[in-house]
Amino acid sequence: MDYAGRQRLKIWGYAATHEAADDPAVLTDLHDKDYKAVSERAVIITIDAFDWNCPQHIPQRFTLEEMEQFRHFEE
Repeated sequence: MDYAGRQRLKIWGYAATHEAADDPAVLTDLHDKDYKAVSERAVIITIDAFDWNCPQHIPQRFTLEEMEQFRHFEE
């Protein structure tokens, strides 16, 4: 969800978890060789469909830092 940009991507799909102890080959294939941590599991998502929402009903929300740009309007 991108409140400031009023965009949302909806994703429909199925997730499957793969534990290192049960399926080490999957984790080996997905593992980044430059990443030093040991992966314990992987979640593989098969996407069936996706859709960008219309921004009409998505309210704009900002962080405090982003709101600083509007501060001069209050004075």
